[in-house]
Amino acid sequence: MAYLDTSVLTAYYCPEQLSDAVGRVLRDISTPTISSLVEVELVPQNAKPTCIVATSAFW
Repeated sequence: MAYLDTSVLTAYYCPEQLSDAVGRVLRDISTPTISSLVEVELVPQNAKPTCIVATSAFW
């Protein structure tokens, strides 16, 4: 099990320098775990025009 915090998921959903590296790591994680706060913390990040909107269906 791997815990994913908001900064990791932000790098995945919003193009930035570490996005490719995060994507490679996420593909190798069999059981990701997130806090219930991650969805709330991602909302301001999703307001950026370059971000892919994460929906509740993802979680």
